[in-house]
Amino acid sequence: MELRNPLSFGQERIWFLERLMPGLPIHNISISYEITGPLDPVALDAAFRHVVARHSPLRTSFHEADGRPYCVVHEDAPAVLDVVDVNEADLLDRVRAVTDGIFDLSTWPLLRVELCRTGEDIWVLTVVVHHIVADGWSLSVLFDDLCAAYNALRADTAWRPPMLPLTYERHVVQERQAARNGSWDRDIAYWRGLLRDAPPLFSMPGSRPRPTAPTQVAHQTDVLLEQADALAVHAFAKQRRASSAMVLAAAWAVALHRQSGATDIVLGMPVSGRDRAELNGLIGLFMNPVPLRVRVAPGMSFDDLVDHVRDQMLGALAHRRPPFAALVAELDVERSLAYLPIFQVLFNHATVSPQPFAASPELGCRRLPAPPGLTQADIGLVVVDATDADGALRLAVECSGDIYDDQTPKLLLGHLVTVLRHALNNSRAPLDLFRTVTASERDQLTAWCAPPETPVPAAASALELVVGQIARTPDAPAVTGALGSLTYAELGRAAAALAERLRRHGAGRGTVVAVNLDRSVEALTAMLAAWHLGAAYLPVDPGYPEQRLRFILDDAGAGLIVSRGVVRSTRSPRRERPSSSSTTRTRQRPTTRPRCRCRPGPGPPIWPISSTPRDRPGHRRGWRSRIAPW
Repeated sequence: MELRNPLSFGQERIWFLERLMPGLPIHNISISYEITGPLDPVALDAAFRHVVARHSPLRTSFHEADGRPYCVVHEDAPAVLDVVDVNEADLLDRVRAVTDGIFDLSTWPLLRVELCRTGEDIWVLTVVVHHIVADGWSLSVLFDDLCAAYNALRADTAWRPPMLPLTYERHVVQERQAARNGSWDRDIAYWRGLLRDAPPLFSMPGSRPRPTAPTQVAHQTDVLLEQADALAVHAFAKQRRASSAMVLAAAWAVALHRQSGATDIVLGMPVSGRDRAELNGLIGLFMNPVPLRVRVAPGMSFDDLVDHVRDQMLGALAHRRPPFAALVAELDVERSLAYLPIFQVLFNHATVSPQPFAASPELGCRRLPAPPGLTQADIGLVVVDATDADGALRLAVECSGDIYDDQTPKLLLGHLVTVLRHALNNSRAPLDLFRTVTASERDQLTAWCAPPETPVPAAASALELVVGQIARTPDAPAVTGALGSLTYAELGRAAAALAERLRRHGAGRGTVVAVNLDRSVEALTAMLAAWHLGAAYLPVDPGYPEQRLRFILDDAGAGLIVSRGVVRSTRSPRRERPSSSSTTRTRQRPTTRPRCRCRPGPGPPIWPISSTPRDRPGHRRGWRSRIAPW
């Protein structure tokens, strides 16, 4: 009769997710290596049999009775290695088919291994294991044992590893006992207090609505953080009495804060869950994510944030004993297939990938890039020590394809690296002043914001442009104001009539005509009239106090002032009566349009709003590009 064993909390959670989302390889853990040299497939197959026989989770199947899952550990160790010949052109498709293959949890072993021969002494080894029986740490244990067994078999000696101090089944029993006897009560109380009033969901602008049945497709990109940057991270961490993971988690929080505007972010951080040395040599599901609640306060510096993240991370590690599934149940968090409970953003400082066959000098081995996979989180950052660059760090950002487009990981990763470099050099500056956009994004923004190039008109002056437009489209609307609109012909007649009045008062080339009008049809008419005579026009605000108005008129040497249909000398108190030639009656006057007989003269003197006004005359040629779009 088979012995039915309970599942751990983590296994139970995966079991239910597999039942709710069948047909997705979301819990497949895979790794591929290219091996060169005289690899012995027979010895490798035997070595895998030894590993399966040593670790009971690899001989476990999962079943259900009365709506509850249980598992069975089997005694024999079947063959798991398939050896196939594959053309190099078909290799990627073959590896993808192996890594994406669906496991049947009721059939053991939940381990799939394929060795592809692509040429003479060229091999690709792909190992896939289901997450319900292993985690990332377990891969290192698997390859350590595999290589030790392989080398022993190649040397025609028996592989006799030390006995494991504990079985995974015994660990599960201890975990269940701890849940029943209240061993986690203080830890649960810590998490309950920490997560009280925490935001239930994280989102960023541009995200799509969450589907009720997510596909779990992921978009991913990565970058190698150069050795100098990695050393700067380590040095800064030492200075702040923190770890590199704490510094990187703080930079990740800043990038998310600046991108989303959120000031309260809950990150999920996977930890090994192997809190006793006797668990280190076991294969099994021990990994346990813990929440990090990061709050960004106004005026906070990066120094402050690193200290805050350090406290949060130390607190999380000190209270990591309750499995995540048990924590979710205790806190009674709302659960949904559309998103993870408690947190939707991950920060994972992963262990270094295993390097198999390092003790076999005749074999060369390098890890192959992982194909795009699936993800349960909305967004995730993975940091790993790069084995292909001494002292460097490899950063990878992954986003859910259900709610973000394929450019989001690249955007976030670029902002993260920019924030990190800025923070290490300006750690005391407020976070809101941090630069986030990359150099390429800054160039793109500059290009987008730059106005389109307008060719400089061939006309000698702005007035000539207007006169030309009058000739081309006399009946087209030229300007609209509060009192109505004028066609180009009507605007030309009004400007010519006002120019004649100004000429009678002495306006001409070299003189200054002040225009004391609000933005209006009349103000535009006065400007064109002054230019028609070769004079400069001086715009003055009707709201100016009399003393300031007098100062500007005297300082500019303005001889005439136009205001509300009136033309008068600035040196005489006498006011001219409004003429019937006002622009409001232009439509009845047969006056011809202005002609351009004068050379370009000075543009308007402009007085800035300051305690010390200063004349800054321009040139009328500078107005051509402004008027050309008319």
